[in-house]
Amino acid sequence: MVIASFQGGFQSGIAATVLSVFVTDYLFVQPRYAFFLWDPAAASLMMVIFTALGLAVSLMMERLKRAKARLQESASALQKSEFQLRTLAATVPEILFAATRHGGTEYVNTRFTEYSGEKCGALLGIGWLQTVHPDDQEQTMASWSKAVESGDEFEIMYRLRRSDGGYR
Repeated sequence: MVIASFQGGFQSGIAATVLSVFVTDYLFVQPRYAFFLWDPAAASLMMVIFTALGLAVSLMMERLKRAKARLQESASALQKSEFQLRTLAATVPEILFAATRHGGTEYVNTRFTEYSGEKCGALLGIGWLQTVHPDDQEQTMASWSKAVESGDEFEIMYRLRRSDGGYR
């Protein structure tokens, strides 16, 4: 019954339940090999409960299938959106990076790696701070820490090391 409703849906689950009721009555309820001719104590009640449970299981499996389909659609939409965002971030002519709520960078665009001459992995976490001019690092880190703690926007002017070693 569970397999039928999971594989075939609600109608298959109901069909399996109804078929199971008749097969169970015929094969297992006394007298055997007869349909509902003699009703031992609570046999009909047990069949009703079995039928209700079968319908409930079929309904739950149908809802599970629908939820799984919605989850797959959402995952597909998220992948598409992430691809579009990564494409935009890779093509924008500005230096971009994204940070976690704890302050460590988790993404830098290719413009940042090209400009600084550093590999992407070296710029993650607080590695990007190494590209800031030594005279600007203390103020930059203080502003960055304050923005991380408060959740405010981070905006500051500092000199950034280019791939040729000069600062701009």
